[in-house]
Amino acid sequence: MLHVKDFLGITTTTADVQTAIDMAAAAGTALFFDAGTYECGTLYLRSGSHLILDDGAKLIGSADMSLYPDDTDEIPYLNEDHMNKCFLFARDARNIVIEGGCISGQREKYKDVMDDRPMLMRFVGCQDITIHDTTLADSAAWVSMYLCCERISLSRVRFLSAQSWNGDGADFNCCRDVIVSDCFFDTGDDAICLQASVPGGVCERVVVRGCVFHSKWALARIGTTSVGHIRDCLFADCIAENLQCSGFKIQAGEGGVIEHLRFENILMRDAIRPIFVTVNRHRFSKTAADPLPFTAAIRDLCFSGMTCLYSPERGPLPDSGLVLTGDPDLVIEDVTLRGIEMRVNGGAETPAGPVPELGTNRPEAYVFNGAIPTYGLYARHVKRLTVDGLRIRLSEPDGRRAVVLEDCPEASCSGVQIL
Repeated sequence: MLHVKDFLGITTTTADVQTAIDMAAAAGTALFFDAGTYECGTLYLRSGSHLILDDGAKLIGSADMSLYPDDTDEIPYLNEDHMNKCFLFARDARNIVIEGGCISGQREKYKDVMDDRPMLMRFVGCQDITIHDTTLADSAAWVSMYLCCERISLSRVRFLSAQSWNGDGADFNCCRDVIVSDCFFDTGDDAICLQASVPGGVCERVVVRGCVFHSKWALARIGTTSVGHIRDCLFADCIAENLQCSGFKIQAGEGGVIEHLRFENILMRDAIRPIFVTVNRHRFSKTAADPLPFTAAIRDLCFSGMTCLYSPERGPLPDSGLVLTGDPDLVIEDVTLRGIEMRVNGGAETPAGPVPELGTNRPEAYVFNGAIPTYGLYARHVKRLTVDGLRIRLSEPDGRRAVVLEDCPEASCSGVQIL
């Protein structure tokens, strides 16, 4: 094992730490960060990099943007190039391990949302990434992004970015064979994102289990950048609290397909929209066709054993509930809601007028503010929707209906109870 301190002079420099990383990887040994603070610009992880941080060690991304080169790939979203740079970066590397300590981005040093702000970590085309027992804190932008990577394992990682603009926790873009287990998320944006911004790319076989979530936006955003294919993913045995937008946001709008997703044994408290599924036409990705194609689809989703609770002190929540809405010619297909329990505040009135179509609007919950005619489930342009056990307990009487289905052919609805 090599020690970073043996490579440092009187002060820490990016070049010294990079030399230590390179030598340890070349020697096939771990690199140990003793207790202390190490502030650097961009660091490049190599195949075989194994960073071990002491409990008292803190690896910090500098706020000096001149220390961040332009060779660390880019963010996939339109109009967000101010987040292209990053602190820890790897390209086409294998067998990377990061464990222990804290990695920080000094979010407080960035004063404006449009400032150039580096991500904390970005991996491109890498295989066999393991991060465990580590705190990832105060990112200046996204905490971590994985693009076209395979075999990723995140366990017992603490994502602490609640005050960060665009503070996503972990974004998996066209990645395969991912396991996120026993992690804690307190994020300033979506905690987890599954994306497919690469034409022909696939994001598949992602398992998220046993995690706790707090988020200023969503527990998981699946889609949005959806040029490619997202499929075969599982979220299970998770708890989420104080989500300021939605729980699961599943959104196809760029011509891709999202299918075969399972959500099991989930407890949410104070998520405005526990489930929010949309298909429409809206461009997010730099790689999306313009004009957008007309083939986007979502199919085969199953939500089972989900409990959704709301704090009575929040008062009436007229925009809450489960919302699934396609487009007149872009339907959602084969959705099952089984064993769902909701305890809602009630106290709202039926809105005037119809619910607007999404059209080409950005698919966010606020598009429907004040327009949702239910306190339980609203579904539109959904083919083969199965509701099997939906229990709703109202704290106060509500003028809206429990369930509203519009243009939902072959729907089956049983076991709905209002308590």
